[in-house]
Amino acid sequence: MKTPVAIFSLVAGAALLGTATFGCQEARQLDAAPGRFPPGSEERIGAGEFANGYNVLDLGPCRFAQTYRNEALLLGPPVTGTAGARQTFAYGRLECHPVDGRGDVEVTRSSLGLAQLLAEGRRPITGVELPPVVQAYLATFVEGGLDPDRYVGRPLSGAVCGQDRCRTFFDKQVLSYSPRDQGSSTPDRVVAEPLGCWSVPACRRGLPGEGLMTRTTRLSQPWLALLWGAGGLLLLGGAVLILVSRRRVFGGSFITG
Repeated sequence: MKTPVAIFSLVAGAALLGTATFGCQEARQLDAAPGRFPPGSEERIGAGEFANGYNVLDLGPCRFAQTYRNEALLLGPPVTGTAGARQTFAYGRLECHPVDGRGDVEVTRSSLGLAQLLAEGRRPITGVELPPVVQAYLATFVEGGLDPDRYVGRPLSGAVCGQDRCRTFFDKQVLSYSPRDQGSSTPDRVVAEPLGCWSVPACRRGLPGEGLMTRTTRLSQPWLALLWGAGGLLLLGGAVLILVSRRRVFGGSFITG
């Protein structure tokens, strides 16, 4: 009688543990809505843009407000005010640079991806093959009439993978995705890391986690903990019942083989 009960206990325990494992959260991007990043406290001034408690202004030839109007969805909300010829946003930083000797300037993105790569003790690698999912992500820029070099820059690495996510470094951005999505052709599997926010200590401290919600083996919900506990107890109980049954059948001796 104990053997069927033991088998049922083992099967039920394994099922509960499997359910708990697949209940862990999948990787997804933190919502880029301004409320998810620490707000500023500036008063609105001028005719520029105002978001997340910060002004985004056109300062002389440095057309930050105009650039932000065109690229707000990719830059995310501002996380600093204008500091000289630069301003930082959740997913990037704009800088104003002279382009010739006649006083002309252009607004470009800082190389935050390169800075992140070097900060992690890595070296740039050129001529790398990009995973299909990253290629699909970059193709969306071209399809929309945008130059990916302006927004992400040149690739500096292939897929750099840890246990829970892979990352590909570019001059201006770091793209993140699940290891099992490397061969996907679905661009929305890729998320941009909030490098701008990470570069501002006050913003990084105020950001939940690291700005990305990643798949984790830690139990993040009470019901997952209950499933793990119940599954473990059922597996243990099933194993004990099988050992007891074997001992009785073989006259009190544990026989293997």
